[in-house]
Amino acid sequence: SDGQPANAANKVIGLYASTSRQKVRVLEKPGKPAHTSGPFVQVSRMANPLVNELIINTPFKDQWNGTEPEDEAQFQGFYKDPVIGTALELVYGVPVIPIFGPNPPNRSDLMTILLKYPGQALDGGNCGKPCSELLRLDLGVPPTAPESQSRLGAALSGDGAGWPNGRRPNDDVTDIAIRVVGGTNYIVNRAGDGVNFLAGAPGVVNVDITANGIARNFPFLPNPYDGKNRRHADCGEPGANPCGSLVP
Repeated sequence: SDGQPANAANKVIGLYASTSRQKVRVLEKPGKPAHTSGPFVQVSRMANPLVNELIINTPFKDQWNGTEPEDEAQFQGFYKDPVIGTALELVYGVPVIPIFGPNPPNRSDLMTILLKYPGQALDGGNCGKPCSELLRLDLGVPPTAPESQSRLGAALSGDGAGWPNGRRPNDDVTDIAIRVVGGTNYIVNRAGDGVNFLAGAPGVVNVDITANGIARNFPFLPNPYDGKNRRHADCGEPGANPCGSLVP
């Protein structure tokens, strides 16, 4: 902490996480540990969710993962014409129209939202400098009480404490991303699965969790699913969301 109050001039922070491993790994005979040596090399990074899955094209994912966020300008073409936008048009047959700014392949809205701090201007149709893919958080925005949280976050609702202003466990980043990347047509038609927060959160409703399934206390998330031997739980089943109309 810099010791400054939350309403100070520089109240927006940016962060990311990365994974590195040593450059050389030599495998031994079965039962013996591998040997590693050499400098550590970044092999993965994450700031805003789904960037590597929905914006960066597959052949460039490894290159992107090994690049520092401050060097994001080399990937700006993917923000101007994201692959998920093309996929949405192919699946739904509905044109992608950006929230603001020009159409693909010259979009500017995603660069403004994901690569810039508030008040930083683009350089014409390019990202300019600085240009960094970071998860940003305005420390001057107070947290929203669990009962009042919107799963659509700051991007698509009046809840300014949600993604992309930070990221809470119950922000529906998939639906937000689909609607933001898809633009106005997908926002109006409420694209996405409409799941309202987490199913199966432990505790007593209105004591430990809200009626929407938001945990008030640690650990905040239900137990993880078995990634290997798991069957999809349909609505209405034990531990699943109730069946009914999609939430906004």
